Order: sequence, then C-alpha cells, then structure tokens
Amino acid sequence: MYMMSSAKNAAKIFEGPAQYGLRGDPYLWRELRVRYESTPARTIGDFRNMILQCFVEVTGYHPRLGKDFLVPEYDSGGMSGGGISSDFWIEKGFPILEKRFKEFVKNS
Repeated sequence: MYMMSSAKNAAKIFEGPAQYGLRGDPYLWRELRVRYESTPARTIGDFRNMILQCFVEVTGYHPRLGKDFLVPEYDSGGMSGGGISSDFWIEKGFPILEKRFKEFVKNS
C-alpha cells in the first residue's frame, strides 16, 4: 500500500499543470490534492478510481469527451467560471496524475 501521507509526496503528484481547460479545473485539481494527500492507494487502479470518484462527486457526471460541466461552487467569475472540462481531464489531467503516481510508486 502506498501512502501519499506527506505534503511533499502529495505536492509532487498534485503539482498543477502549466495550463488547464476551464476556470473551474484548478479548483478540482486542488480538491483532489486535499482529499488524497493522506489517502492510501494500493495500485494505479485504486488511484484512478479515487480521482475519477472525486470528479463524479464534484460534477455529478462521468467525464466524456466534448462535455463540460458547471460547478457553481467553483465559479469565481469570467466566461468559463466554474466550468470543468472533460477534455482537459481525459486528455491531460488524469494522465498527468497517473504518470506522477506511477513515478511515486516506482521511487518508493
């Protein structure tokens, strides 16, 4: 079982990317970090399930290409305020997090 129990470990995995999809995406990214920085994950499959579960809990939906979701709590203004981009999460966000988790496991 791998524990991302230290802020240092979580910081490595959940360090934000250079660019997000919509304005709500950074809020979801931070939510993932807060929820899972001290949560055990046994495998990459466990980790995948944890981050997908958070996405579904926050948006109310499973990510689908071409589909954006509005999360009013994340709306800080602007045209895409509170918007969560499925495309960003499917094509970039989830793969980045999974790659970093695999590196964390490999180096533990």
